[in-house]
Amino acid sequence: MTRPLTDVIAEALALPEGDREELVEALCGSLEPEDRTDDDDPLGPGWAAEIKRRIDDLRSGAVKGIPAEEVRRRMEADDLDDAD
Repeated sequence: MTRPLTDVIAEALALPEGDREELVEALCGSLEPEDRTDDDDPLGPGWAAEIKRRIDDLRSGAVKGIPAEEVRRRMEADDLDDAD
């Protein structure tokens, strides 16, 4: 019997940051062919450089990330504001 996805997600979110990063990289890598190049990227060439820049900014502390819970809370608050 397989475990519910919600259980797997909860366990993944409880991992230390470095382990979560490694998990994300492994999952993302499993979704795209290994021989893919930037030229094959449906978002267009150059996105790999932009993603690397953003990751570097986060790691260096130049920018601070927002916890997912906070993003969800803000989105839900915004949806409630739009409902009026």
